[in-house]
Amino acid sequence: MKDLAEMSLAIRNIGGLKFSAQTRKHEVIFDQPKEEGGEDRGMTPVELFIASLGACIGTYIVWFCERYKIATDGMRIDMSWASGGRSTRILRIRANVKLPVKVPESIRPALFRAAKHCTIHSTLIHPPQVEISFV
Repeated sequence: MKDLAEMSLAIRNIGGLKFSAQTRKHEVIFDQPKEEGGEDRGMTPVELFIASLGACIGTYIVWFCERYKIATDGMRIDMSWASGGRSTRILRIRANVKLPVKVPESIRPALFRAAKHCTIHSTLIHPPQVEISFV
């Protein structure tokens, strides 16, 4: 693929089911709940995935609202998801956005388009090629 901007971060096991993800000057700890054998020291990978989607949607909403001078301080995005049966994948994700002010009806469709344009949402709609290798 041409013109790809390669980015990277490092994931390290830091004991048991606990992992550290590091990029730039930031670190995030992942862990599993105690009932699943972890120490519950951080979000699970799935929880962080859902949180990343919510934050991505929120970022695009803020960018949109800044252009239209719509207040976003105090905006809340409640995320929920469901998996079913023996599936090891998420089957449904919901994002309920609560803005502190009413958005004019005339620009609501554009706001929805902006929210759906976030990088993570776009990636879910058009899945990337995932390569796993052991080195």
